[in-house]
Amino acid sequence: MIQVQEEETCCFSPLCVCKPCTEPIPLCTDGEFLTVDLNTTHFCCPQYYC
Repeated sequence: MIQVQEEETCCFSPLCVCKPCTEPIPLCTDGEFLTVDLNTTHFCCPQYYC
């Protein structure tokens, strides 16, 4: 059994199937650092922040 949720957050049970991650990585300006949140418990794809 596979349950698919197509909103921003992933499904939790019984199995989450995510679409490919296609959102571009942001370009940070001078003095900013790119931070990657690899916690994919609530989101299918990594979250990038400057």
